[in-house]
Amino acid sequence: MLEGVSPIDELVGKKGFVVTVEVNPPSNADIEEFKEEVSVVKEYVDAVNVTDMPGANLRMSPWSAGLWAVRWGVNPIVQYTCRDRNALALKGDIYGIESLGVRNILVLGGDPAHIGDHPNAKVVYDFDPVSFIDWVSNHTSLCVGAAMNPGSRDWKLEMQKSLAKVKSGARFFQTQAVYEPDKFREFVSLLRKDISVPIIAGIIPLRSEKMAKFMNENIPGIDVPDSLIERISDARDKIACGLDISWEIIGQIKEVCQGIHLMPIRSVKTILPLLKRLREEL
Repeated sequence: MLEGVSPIDELVGKKGFVVTVEVNPPSNADIEEFKEEVSVVKEYVDAVNVTDMPGANLRMSPWSAGLWAVRWGVNPIVQYTCRDRNALALKGDIYGIESLGVRNILVLGGDPAHIGDHPNAKVVYDFDPVSFIDWVSNHTSLCVGAAMNPGSRDWKLEMQKSLAKVKSGARFFQTQAVYEPDKFREFVSLLRKDISVPIIAGIIPLRSEKMAKFMNENIPGIDVPDSLIERISDARDKIACGLDISWEIIGQIKEVCQGIHLMPIRSVKTILPLLKRLREEL
């Protein structure tokens, strides 16, 4: 195993709490901006999630971006969706990244193709997330993770899905963004009756009232309370306000999760103060 490239569940076992951050690969073959963003966060995080065509928009393949991350001394969590590749392509890619040093993947269904920049692209879904997790866990040594949505309106269904993922081999979860700490703690308390794998709670720092309202209207499982929308709307420095809100949420949920997963959406530089604070104080 390459130095510094470790399975996430093993890191949680050693450290008790981990910090991960999401970085998007470039939309072309130029890796300089991607390299800069990865370099900026490298010293503050335990792993970097390399996304797979987020929003169904064209990006460099996650396996390629993940291998660049390994070359730069970063522990990548390579995200893979079931949307775009048939079973042959998925299996071949997974064997490839395992052979070259990647140790973690996150299996996702994928955003609907019609919302992205290739709306007529064919979707495949030879695998669904549960069956893909099962194949990876039975045919590779990779630490495979799964998504979880504690903001779902149907907790019973979400817990059933989560349990199915664990039974198929999921070794950690990264969640949808948390904005309601009380509900998150209650969800985790119920989930822990059946599931013991690490849960890494998702955090998307708010940047504006418009951003909060957009997520409420367009992203299932995200519900930014009116009080937070009003607070960021009234703030002079909205970026700083969003980071303060994120820090407060983290403080209220850190005892019931095993890590924090930051999703900056755009520039990772805007969340550096939060990353530094996480490294210094948690």
